[in-house]
Amino acid sequence: PIRWLVALFGNEIIEFDLDGLKTGRITYGNILDRKGESITLDIPDRYLELLEEKFVIADRERRKQLIREQLDRLAASLNSRIDYSDNLLEEVTDIVEFPTAVTADYDVKYLKLPERIIHSTLATNQKYFPLYSREDRKLQNSFIFVANNHPNYAENTIEGNRRVVKARLDDAVFYFEEDLERSIDYFNEKLKKTVFHASLGSISDKVERIVKLADFLTERLHIDRELSDKVLRAAAICKFDLVTSMIAEKEFAGLQGYVGMNYALHFGEDPVVATAIEEHYHPLSFYDDIPSSVTGKIVAMADKIDTLCGIFGIGNLPTGSNDPFALRRAGNGVIRILYEEELQVNLPELINYTYSLLNERLPEPDNNKSELNSFFRQRIEWLLEQNKIDYDIVNAVIAADIDYIPLVKQRVEALQKFRKRGDFEGLILSFKRVSNIIARSSELANVDAGLLQEQEEKQLYQDLIELEKRAEPLLEKRNFQALLDLFISLKERIDLFFDHVLVNVEEENLRLNRYALLNRIKTLFLQVGDLSEVVIEGEKEQ
Repeated sequence: PIRWLVALFGNEIIEFDLDGLKTGRITYGNILDRKGESITLDIPDRYLELLEEKFVIADRERRKQLIREQLDRLAASLNSRIDYSDNLLEEVTDIVEFPTAVTADYDVKYLKLPERIIHSTLATNQKYFPLYSREDRKLQNSFIFVANNHPNYAENTIEGNRRVVKARLDDAVFYFEEDLERSIDYFNEKLKKTVFHASLGSISDKVERIVKLADFLTERLHIDRELSDKVLRAAAICKFDLVTSMIAEKEFAGLQGYVGMNYALHFGEDPVVATAIEEHYHPLSFYDDIPSSVTGKIVAMADKIDTLCGIFGIGNLPTGSNDPFALRRAGNGVIRILYEEELQVNLPELINYTYSLLNERLPEPDNNKSELNSFFRQRIEWLLEQNKIDYDIVNAVIAADIDYIPLVKQRVEALQKFRKRGDFEGLILSFKRVSNIIARSSELANVDAGLLQEQEEKQLYQDLIELEKRAEPLLEKRNFQALLDLFISLKERIDLFFDHVLVNVEEENLRLNRYALLNRIKTLFLQVGDLSEVVIEGEKEQ
């Protein structure tokens, strides 16, 4: 709640009111100030100085710097270090006014817990800074908290903070020990009674689909039998920790996957399988890494594509900022894994197979599949834009084909590089002439060489045949840069054709045959992208 308002311009009060509060020049210091006297501000320049006298560091950057200096000093005195990779320093800066860092500890017996459980207790729940040893970077049984208090009194809060940490870690130990008395089969059985979505069944039903999808992907990616077995095992147990006490009690719900990995190792699972249990939730954002292992990547894709097809299939599409099922994050995850790892998976085929597993649960077969395909197209556009690909290059490649994401990546990179060449615009203009002249024709048959009359069209046809032969091995090797070089060699022939051959002649058979010749050129060029989408200098203003 707002309790008072100060608004000054020089030494004058800017008068207005807000919810019944009128502006003035009176403010107050830290709520923990023992005297609690008001502060009268005569001019704005004295604001920071007068507040600091009442134990408020109002300058945020200075407050943050003071906290960092105190943390580093205390950590060094304990031969420890602080991990600043999370957002904790920013959070703490905004919840204290007069920071005083203080060290405390907890019983060493709690270190038997997995590290991130302790870290979560300290950092996420309590906003304390865990300490790690400088030598081996292992978690220590000490931490630093930042009191919102005068240094003379901050030490008085140590025991209270110790008690809070002890209570939370006691809970964690209880959950941990209780869970380890069970088995993975026990938890997987409990998943049958845990709803994923009312229309899509239990989490156990989802896991069954994940296993089938993982099997589908291992086959498409030609994964050997030994690794495939590990992928399928990871898929079969990837959600078991959701019903463990550690996760189900909500206090450590953010550690799903991590808890599963540690429990799986305890229960004797292969490390490759255990790692995939944690990795399959990633990436959690654009800045988060994708899974590092092949097993993690496959299970992650299987899990995410099942969620996407299922939620789209029952009609819960994301709209605007409304995305309660985090479908954009899931879609970005699938696209990023395929893009960054260049996994040769046919995306429409994967979507079709996933729908086949879900259709009996949907209002109608393949419900909203076209909308999902459009959604993935948007996700691909978004990813390419994040990778600094020009928008028109993106449009050119996506207009041609998005079935295999690695091919999309290779095409946009080739075109983006090719754009810097001096002969780039000439090729684009030639292609646009080809594309424009056949745009309104729906009758595009095969070329009949016997109907070619003019020398320029005969020569273009012969050069095209030769170019197609040379292009075939380049396409097999996905050497799109070399393919564009080939296209350049055809540009002069195309220009000569248009200079000397009238395409839209009255004789229908000749006209359609010339359309067919041009369409054959366009079809070849589409192996890289629809170059008519590329914007060249001068077109932007039209």
